[in-house]
Amino acid sequence: MARARQANAFSLRLPRTTRADAEFQAKCQGVSMNTFILAAVAEKIERLGAIHARPEKSKPPHAERRSDHKKRPGSTRVSGRE
Repeated sequence: MARARQANAFSLRLPRTTRADAEFQAKCQGVSMNTFILAAVAEKIERLGAIHARPEKSKPPHAERRSDHKKRPGSTRVSGRE
């Protein structure tokens, strides 16, 4: 028997006005609020993906922050040991 596709549940707290706005927009688009919020999150991730590359799984996101500060073009950080 084929297994049904399952999604992880995620509880989201929204201010009342944000929730009302999301409900209104979802209704205008003819979709559920879940579908609307899923599309909004996916759209944001896509926009950020164009700016930030996803870090490799083997490296934590902060792994190169300290070691590469002198290599970045336009860096104004000075080491003080010149």
